[in-house]
Amino acid sequence: MLNIFLTLNKKQGVWLELPCSPVQTEEAIRALEGRNFIDVIIRIADAASSVPNLPEYLRNVTLNDQVMKELQFLSRRINGMTEHEQAMLGAALEIEEPNSLMEIVNLSCNMDKFAVYPDAHNEAELGQYLFQQRKINIPEELRPYVDYELIGGGYVNDHAGCFSECGYVFRTGEALEEVYDFRRLPDPAYEKNGFFLLQIYNGKPNGSYSISLPTSQEKLDLLKNNLGITDFNDNMNFCLNCSIQGLKERLPCGSSVQELNEFAKLLQGGILDGTEETRIHLLAALEAEAPDNMDFAAEIAVNLDLYDFVADMEKIHTPADYAYYFIENQGLLIPDEAVDFIDYDAMGKALLHDYGYTQTSFGPVSRADRSIRQLPDELTTLRLFSPLTAVVYEHNESGEMEWELPIPKNVEDICAHKNMILSLIEQEHLNTEGDRGLAVYLDNVLLGRKVYSMKPTVEEWEGELWGVLEVQTHGELSVGEMKELISQWEGQCSDGWGESFEQRSIDIGDGDLYVSFWHSGRDFFIMPESELKGKQMQVFGMQMGGM
Repeated sequence: MLNIFLTLNKKQGVWLELPCSPVQTEEAIRALEGRNFIDVIIRIADAASSVPNLPEYLRNVTLNDQVMKELQFLSRRINGMTEHEQAMLGAALEIEEPNSLMEIVNLSCNMDKFAVYPDAHNEAELGQYLFQQRKINIPEELRPYVDYELIGGGYVNDHAGCFSECGYVFRTGEALEEVYDFRRLPDPAYEKNGFFLLQIYNGKPNGSYSISLPTSQEKLDLLKNNLGITDFNDNMNFCLNCSIQGLKERLPCGSSVQELNEFAKLLQGGILDGTEETRIHLLAALEAEAPDNMDFAAEIAVNLDLYDFVADMEKIHTPADYAYYFIENQGLLIPDEAVDFIDYDAMGKALLHDYGYTQTSFGPVSRADRSIRQLPDELTTLRLFSPLTAVVYEHNESGEMEWELPIPKNVEDICAHKNMILSLIEQEHLNTEGDRGLAVYLDNVLLGRKVYSMKPTVEEWEGELWGVLEVQTHGELSVGEMKELISQWEGQCSDGWGESFEQRSIDIGDGDLYVSFWHSGRDFFIMPESELKGKQMQVFGMQMGGM
């Protein structure tokens, strides 16, 4: 908790609870008869915080945009701290005596440089704690005469530390790192050794929260309390960032907060040794197996030593590369007249299959105790439906376009222009996309392995023209994969392929027709064909039953 009391003079002031929205800040300034930080000089006359010692470092600070950003950061960071962590930060403030808010921000991000002797709240208790920890062996008869206060006092004199609610807090000896350089604030949940950073927004004012993983159950419960929820459900949306390059894109789609935390704990347990080789091996194994759930991903990580990676694997990006690698390593001599007539791609695929390897973007991967899981060769087709919107810009009497007067068109009316719309869709296809279409742009590598192609089209149904994405997959998609696929397609509709398409005009004689695969209204949705038409049939059946 962090609240500040703002004032222009000793007679007028207003309390402001942080974190706050820009609107709340403006209201506080207006209450002080100011319009912004430039018009008036606003100072923090007082402060209240759940972090001990923090208010004394905020009093008399002059408020400006930069100070406000730093205070917002501190308030969000404090709200994500347990009571023990807040007490530790309060003690660190007493030890370090920072001279600026910038130093306080950095101190809050360096709490790994501090440790605590619990239950040591005075020199005598500290001395007793140290005596027990060091297991000093003295005769039983002398124990009642040990001067614990002298032991504790000597330690206090020799070390940078202080007594706090949680015990005796002290510096470990490591130098503090500059995480914040006055230019860009870190995330409020910053942790130096965190693997995942989750950013969550619950839709409420000041409802932005983040958490670094791995973390304790206590901090997960604190996050749930801040979000106003009782459990992390499968429908929770969050932005995931990862400190391990390439890992985020090779995790199963739809992983939950709890699953990601358990996986992060697994990585912290020693699977990653900090070398580039181990990172590449983990990514390659995950890509080869394409796990559709976190339990499978964890099994892969735990058994990473069972996977075999070809030497110089980074040079083998395709089956043909493996064929060249095999020929060179086996010392095979190919007559010059035959070099151009060998199908190296087919040869590489056959060799990879025979030796149990699966090709990945990092090179071939196999496993000692079993075969790598293979995706089905046959393709399954699914289709996603979404509503279209369209407008027409008519020509005026001079033949010029009336850009200021777009005329909305009903989806029933544009059915007559279906073939021209299909032709325009075909023109949007890029040669670099090949047969896979928009599937080449999928962010998640595992989903990209399962989804062979994504191709936009339109279809008339129930007298209306609908936007359709035809998808071919190697096997059925999991719930998480389907959710991610729909999210990726919506992104393409709003900001990618669809943004380009809606700027293409179709000449319909008396004007130009523009068709959009996305709109910002609440009635926009993307739904699998079976689900959409199944709902329609249910409604139709209810109507028939009521007649």
